[in-house]
Amino acid sequence: MNDTRRRIRSLALMGVLLLATTGLAACGDDSAEDPDFDKALLVADDLGPDFRIAADDEEEKDDDDSDPDWGCLLDFKDDAADESEDGDDDDIEVELEAAVDPGAPGVFQVVVDVGNEDKARKLVGELADRVDGCHSVDTQDEDTRWQFDVDSDRVAWADGADQQVNVAAAGKASFSGVDLPVSLSFTLVRMKDVVSMVMFFDMASDIDEANRDVVGVVVDRLSAALDGDDQPEPAGVLEDYPIGEEFNELLGGADA
Repeated sequence: MNDTRRRIRSLALMGVLLLATTGLAACGDDSAEDPDFDKALLVADDLGPDFRIAADDEEEKDDDDSDPDWGCLLDFKDDAADESEDGDDDDIEVELEAAVDPGAPGVFQVVVDVGNEDKARKLVGELADRVDGCHSVDTQDEDTRWQFDVDSDRVAWADGADQQVNVAAAGKASFSGVDLPVSLSFTLVRMKDVVSMVMFFDMASDIDEANRDVVGVVVDRLSAALDGDDQPEPAGVLEDYPIGEEFNELLGGADA
């Protein structure tokens, strides 16, 4: 079961990386290397004591079989592969994971200084256009069936966001007679000419409030970086999050 959990998590991260490669990394410039934006990245204590920076897993990264097949949710992944050669390999990004079983939720954040506010506004609009038509996913990937209901909007609910795109996919992964709940939230926030994308993933059915809390911290940290202020104290917004609750209930005591 641990292998399945890692594979689902890997697929989720692959999805957000493809979105970043297609729309953001290819448009970034050298100003994204500003150390102030490094400081804008989430730290583990922003989530809580049961989270950590995820260790690099080169074996997962090099596994071609892990590429997701999520239909319209990632229908631009071929474009991402074509553009990745021109992308910036020095993107500012961080991946966080639960340090306790089952190793989820996971949070991935990338920050890109586009360098021009008009260009950044246009970029976010174009990415919103690309996901507008995706409403459901029902695909078969090797031995796993993925079924998602997908919603998206452009409501800038994060305090301080100039522009925002929100994509929520909730459903299940089915394999070997087992249905695992899977939820993904992709949130794209623009502040001036800087764009930050956050992906929140969990094997759970309701992550909306937790995702909003995380995005709120992202905006606070990005705002501080843009203003040249000290970063806020770690927020610990997921200290009370029920890590693995639905997953463990589903297993009913089985070996995870």
